Amino acid sequence: MAAFGKAVLGFLRGKGGHPSTSLPMTEPGESDRSPDDVRLRRAQACWEQSLADLKEARALLRQGRQLQSAYLSLQAALNAMASVCTLHGEFQYPAHSPTQMSSICASLDAHFNALAAPCAALESVQEQNPFAEEVSSPESRKEAREAYRHGKNVLGVVRGYLRTHRQKYFKP
Repeated sequence: MAAFGKAVLGFLRGKGGHPSTSLPMTEPGESDRSPDDVRLRRAQACWEQSLADLKEARALLRQGRQLQSAYLSLQAALNAMASVCTLHGEFQYPAHSPTQMSSICASLDAHFNALAAPCAALESVQEQNPFAEEVSSPESRKEAREAYRHGKNVLGVVRGYLRTHRQKYFKP
């Protein structure tokens, strides 16, 4: 307990590190890995999250929860593109704009020029109020299905890129 108290005092006095240890704040084992290993791990986590988001979007669409499905479709697309950005060392990316993310991806590889149209369509999802009461109308169902389709298209393009470069990165 005394060691913990000393660590807290050291932290409060500006000597760095986490209050529970005297070590600098890093993830466990991160300091002994090369930056490429860390970048690959983070990119793969983004990719896996995008797959989970799209799967959940599909389930919500089937349950009639269109607004939530549309937002998860958008999130899936953003996570997939974040995976590509991370692989290329781009860590400062606009997390809430699919159009800007697709533009960054296209600047990294021409393969991503196909993302412009689906991402422009996904921008409309953000114009909706996520806290509004769910209204089940033919228009909202159509918008949710389109958002899901566009999210799926983005993941398809990213998956194709990852498959092409699976030796360099990871297998999707």
